[in-house]
Amino acid sequence: MNLRDKRNRTYNLTSLRNHLEGVDLPKLIHSLGKEGMIVVNISNQDIVAKALGGKFVGDKIDDWDIEVDNHKIELKCNTTLGDGWSKGLNIANWQQKQGWTHLIHYLPAEFNDIIEEDMFILFEWKDRDKMIKWSNNSGHLCWSSAIYMSGWEPQNGPYKEKLEWIKSNMVTLEELKAKLFEKKLQKD
Repeated sequence: MNLRDKRNRTYNLTSLRNHLEGVDLPKLIHSLGKEGMIVVNISNQDIVAKALGGKFVGDKIDDWDIEVDNHKIELKCNTTLGDGWSKGLNIANWQQKQGWTHLIHYLPAEFNDIIEEDMFILFEWKDRDKMIKWSNNSGHLCWSSAIYMSGWEPQNGPYKEKLEWIKSNMVTLEELKAKLFEKKLQKD
C-alpha cells in the first residue's frame, strides 16, 4: 500500500464536534449578522421538522425543506422584524420552488416582542396563484407584523383583503399539527 492509499478524509460529525469544541456557536452566529441568520433559518427547518414529527430534507431537496407523512413543506422564516413603520415580514425566493404541498412562514417568538408563542402562516399549493397576485414586483409576499397583534384588524386600504387573508392562515404549532393531520385523515 502506498502513502496515498493511507490518507483518509476525516471530516465527519465526530471530527467536526472535536474541532469546534470550545467555540461559542450562538455568539459566533450572532456576530455574523445576516450571514448568521442563514444558519438560524436552516436550524429552524430542523427544529420545525422535529416539532411536526417529520424530517429535514433541505440538505437533499431544493424545492422543499421538510417531509411529514405525504406533506412536502417549504419553510420560510423571519428571525427579525423589518425596519420601517410596518415592521414588515415577507416570504422571498419561493415562486421558483415546485412540488411542495405547503409553504409555511415561521416567526419564532424568541426573536421579537409581538408574540408570546411561535406563529406560523400556512399556505397550500392551491394558494399559490393568490400568493403571486399579492406579491410585490420582486416576487416577495409581504405583510405587516401588526397582523400578529391581539385584536388588530386591517383597516380600509389597498392591502386590507391581502392582510385579512394572510391573517386567516395564521396558526400556532398545535393548530398547524392539527391542520396537517386533518389533511392526512381526509386522504385516508
